[in-house]
Amino acid sequence: MSKSNINKRRATDLKPKESSIILEFGNEEMSSKFLEIGCRPKSPIQLIRKGPGGKTMYFLVNGHAFALRTEEAVHIILKY
Repeated sequence: MSKSNINKRRATDLKPKESSIILEFGNEEMSSKFLEIGCRPKSPIQLIRKGPGGKTMYFLVNGHAFALRTEEAVHIILKY
């Protein structure tokens, strides 16, 4: 995580209907996957809901809905 003067949190910390802005990605390998599906730094992100058991999270990013596993979403770093 680069910009140390900005408070950060992870996408997994969002509560349903809560929004934030994507700052960066915490994993080089996952960042290419996020970029392919349209998750880009400076994009707004909202947690729509969590799936059964909390293993899947449904996000709205730039008007597109995505389902990510919790172990994937933890690599999305947000502005706090």
